[in-house]
Amino acid sequence: HAWRNALTGAPLNLTPDQVVAIASNIGGKQALETVQRLLPVLCQAHGLTPDQVVAIASHGGGKQALETVQRLLPVLCQDHGLTPAQVVAIASNIGGKQALETVQRLLPVLCQDHGLTPDQVMAIANNNGGKQALETVQRLLPVLCQDHGLTPDQVMAIANNNGGKQALETVQRLLPVLCQDHGLTPDQVVAIASNIGGKQALETVQRLLPVLCQDHGLTPTQVMAIANNNGGKQALETVQRLLPVLCQDHGLTPDQVVAIASHDGGKQALETVQRLLPVLCQDHGLTPAQVVAIASNIGGKQALETVQRLLPVLCQDHGLTPDQVVAIASHDGGKQALETVQRLLPVLCQDHGLTPDQVVAIASNSGGKQALETVQRLLPVLCQDHGLTPDQVVAIASNSGGKQALETVQRLLPVLCQDHGLTPAQVVAIASNSGGKQALETVQRLLPVLCQDHGLTPDQVVAIASHDGGKQALETVQRLLPVLCQDHGLTPDQVVAIANNNGGKQALETLQRLLPVLCQDHGLTPDQVVAIASHDGGKQALETVQRLLPVLCQDHGLTPDQVVAIASNGGGKQALETVQRLLPVLCQDHGLTPDQVVAIASHDGGKQALETVQRLLPVLCQDHGLTPAQVVAIASHDGGKQALETVQRLLPVLCQDHGLTPDQVVAIASHDGGKQALETVQRLLPVLCQDHGLTPDQVVAIASNGGGKQALKTVQRLLPVLCQDHGLTPDQVVAIASNGGGKQALESIVAQLSCPDPALAALTNDHLVALACLGGRPALDAVKKGLPHAPELIRRINRRIPERTSHRVADLAHVVRVLGFFQSHSHPAQAFDDAMTQFGMSRHGLVQLFRRVGVTEFEARYGTLPPASQRWDRILQASGMKRAKPSPTSAQTPDQASLHA
Repeated sequence: HAWRNALTGAPLNLTPDQVVAIASNIGGKQALETVQRLLPVLCQAHGLTPDQVVAIASHGGGKQALETVQRLLPVLCQDHGLTPAQVVAIASNIGGKQALETVQRLLPVLCQDHGLTPDQVMAIANNNGGKQALETVQRLLPVLCQDHGLTPDQVMAIANNNGGKQALETVQRLLPVLCQDHGLTPDQVVAIASNIGGKQALETVQRLLPVLCQDHGLTPTQVMAIANNNGGKQALETVQRLLPVLCQDHGLTPDQVVAIASHDGGKQALETVQRLLPVLCQDHGLTPAQVVAIASNIGGKQALETVQRLLPVLCQDHGLTPDQVVAIASHDGGKQALETVQRLLPVLCQDHGLTPDQVVAIASNSGGKQALETVQRLLPVLCQDHGLTPDQVVAIASNSGGKQALETVQRLLPVLCQDHGLTPAQVVAIASNSGGKQALETVQRLLPVLCQDHGLTPDQVVAIASHDGGKQALETVQRLLPVLCQDHGLTPDQVVAIANNNGGKQALETLQRLLPVLCQDHGLTPDQVVAIASHDGGKQALETVQRLLPVLCQDHGLTPDQVVAIASNGGGKQALETVQRLLPVLCQDHGLTPDQVVAIASHDGGKQALETVQRLLPVLCQDHGLTPAQVVAIASHDGGKQALETVQRLLPVLCQDHGLTPDQVVAIASHDGGKQALETVQRLLPVLCQDHGLTPDQVVAIASNGGGKQALKTVQRLLPVLCQDHGLTPDQVVAIASNGGGKQALESIVAQLSCPDPALAALTNDHLVALACLGGRPALDAVKKGLPHAPELIRRINRRIPERTSHRVADLAHVVRVLGFFQSHSHPAQAFDDAMTQFGMSRHGLVQLFRRVGVTEFEARYGTLPPASQRWDRILQASGMKRAKPSPTSAQTPDQASLHA
């Protein structure tokens, strides 16, 4: 108590927890005495904080470490260029005193004689046993590099862990054995050694790799994956012991066992799965696959135990589903995320207006606990001070590293918007990915360089940064853009297209390496190589094309163009490998042609679509009466797997309960997003028919396009508005919606009719509908902006809607009378209402009349008719003619100009 009072009172003011942390080590009494004596000195004379002093003291040998910091901090900072923070980091480990003295002695030698950087020396020293690791690096770095072919960076990676000395010595001893006798690569040996306990893991791999491969059927790669974590030794031994039990008694596959074991704490996770899998499945309704998903992360043991404890509470008290609980738990730190959801879900929903689904989305990532706490703290600030919406804050937080991304948005949003001209939405897009913090900081640093020196636009820089790994992609563009353009003939746009995906860095580096090979040895064009690289997983796709193109062409009869088509999608690597494996089966056993197999594989998710066709084609043909061609049609889109499974599930329901034909179901499913479209038809067909008067055929027509789900929901929402408020017919609404992009086209029509754009003011409703049916939102925008192809669009819709000459003459005389009435009215703001009475016209009819002569509804309602020159310009644009200056006559006599039009 006396010690605690002396340390927690003035002037030291430590917390009780800090006193306990210092005392809870070997030599704790001496450390406490030294803190009492040196804390004022280290803070006042050397600029440390009390927290830093406590961190140094809270290890075995804390007394000696503090005294050494007092003595060597000035020397290490002034003579060797270290920062006080680096000195503190080295000292804050067991053996901190010895590590500091060794850094003072060996830093010059390691940098000058061995080519290391001060940061690399710091990293090695900043572990338990740092002294021994530094001395071993000095001794073995030349040997490992010259005799064993390792790089200095690989030696650093091995040394930079607790037990680095022992790991380096074991690599020297076992690397030849593991490579020559067991077939490992030097890279695999380095990866195993570069963890806490690397020495033991290497020795265990040497001992157990033959046993696990021969007796248990594992591959060397799987053994590497298990060993390549902290605690790899224990995980390998536990796999040897429990793999038979988990497979035979619990129904797991060897792959599932390997997945559980391949993380820090794999031993404990495997033992917990053995113990809790029956309980979680029988008592809580989880599937074995869900148990495996929870266990296959760092901290899997704790996550499983927390699911057992909190699943009933989160479902009964907070309304979550078991699937949501599993999703939260299935990440590193799942235990902490579940406990934080239990604590903060009510607060975030009641006080901050989030939904439970949004809370689950934030929590369902590595670092979910920290992200939830940061949302609670920063959501009000980001919304009130920076103008973000809650949805944007949730989007940023719903990724690995969400906490850091939110804090970086708070700090950099003003800078990026004011100094670099980005919009808040662009900042949010960059931040809403794994690694968002680093991407934002890299955009701040490299945007000027990439724009000024490399000719990119800010939009291109934002696009590259708005993916997982955005930081690395931007840095690689800066480095390789000149090389790829000058040496390989690519354009900057092609470089941006490759970089603008997850894994952009790796794709660019692989393209630099393989473009000459693929073009010279395999006959591809640079454009084809770029197409393959310009997707998520571009690196792997390029490498797989190099490996499998000869096989697929020679052995399976495909053309190079077909191989490129398969590879040029997300998941191209997996699709190519699956084509190699399943093409013979699908052709010989299921009667498909190679062209059909290629068509199925040439989309995002091609692998899954091919496997699902193999599994479901017999069922869909025999049980549901589809033809193989229909199955292929459904499968040959992004999301083909899900569409096929949904057809199997919903075809009977849609036909029996809703009166659709199998052909209609196939038509709906045979587009990107077919699964969602089918589910939306099941849900909305009764509503659209009973409440809105549509026919089933019309609902099918709307759904049978890319984006059918969104189009159906938009029709449900906007059909009453368009018909009741703006005078369209249901058939016109259906016609607009029954094209790709129907949702956006309908929204654009509503926007135009509600707040007319002058560029479209002269088009009638019929012409607007025809334009939307012809090209959707892009066509409407083209006319608004006066793009080069706008006149052709207008001419095409005019051919669709011919006007009768006899009516035009009568109409023009009527127009002249109405214009004259407005121009002579003494109170222009009342002219519109008076004109309806004077001419017996409805509001809608009068608005349509004015629109034909270049007057918007707003202008007509308030009597603010624009001059004839402006109306003439609008009419010419809407008629498809080039803009022309009005003649002096038309400018002087508005009525005549209108009559001429």
